[in-house]
Amino acid sequence: MPEQRGGTSSGAASGKASATASAGTPAGTERSYLDGQIDAILGGRNADPFGVLGPQPLESIGARRWVIRFFHPRAASAKVAVAGVAAPIEASKIRPEGVFEATLPDTYRDRPDAANYRIRFANDAGHTWEMYDAYAFPYLISEFDLHLMGEGRHYDTYEKLGAHVQTVAGVRGVNFAVWAPSARRVSIVGDFNQWDGRTNPMRSRGSSGVWELFVPDLGEGAIYKFEIIGPRGEMLPLKADP
Repeated sequence: MPEQRGGTSSGAASGKASATASAGTPAGTERSYLDGQIDAILGGRNADPFGVLGPQPLESIGARRWVIRFFHPRAASAKVAVAGVAAPIEASKIRPEGVFEATLPDTYRDRPDAANYRIRFANDAGHTWEMYDAYAFPYLISEFDLHLMGEGRHYDTYEKLGAHVQTVAGVRGVNFAVWAPSARRVSIVGDFNQWDGRTNPMRSRGSSGVWELFVPDLGEGAIYKFEIIGPRGEMLPLKADP
């Protein structure tokens, strides 16, 4: 996998769901929507993970705060270490299956950069590990690249699709991308996530048919395949990278 370098992009998805209702939105309606999206994550059926996971805005009267939401099925507890915040923030386990939320202090008004926080996990046996949040990173394939692919005029598609080691905002990882235009949901699975399709659902790039996800902390030699839910909701056989 060739190494490339990328920076933080304004294309990073903003959250659709928040743990607190926006002005004019009933709290029960907002929470009901969020619960449905979390249910879809846990069921391996969510096609818009960036609308639920990663940094999400909390709207309140006269201020905006941020919550960091993440899922790890093997974690019993978690903390978030944020640059500029003295102590790690204890995350609340909002679902027993491993969904967590950590609310940033009200002095932290801007969306946290992907490289500015890490999640510290612990399991029931006391083992701990730390990682960056895949759902804080932007997409890396440009709209122009997608346009050329759609017209059949992109002659370096192999450099965009598949798996490529990249460095984004100083964080090394692997960007995965696959063309699956009829898929309802695509996840990247491998030995790094115990082949669990709920853990790393990918971002749909809309009508291009491309699905993409940057997974930090990975390097050369990661073993992986794509887990795809087909157009009728059926789970397809795992797809190897062509």
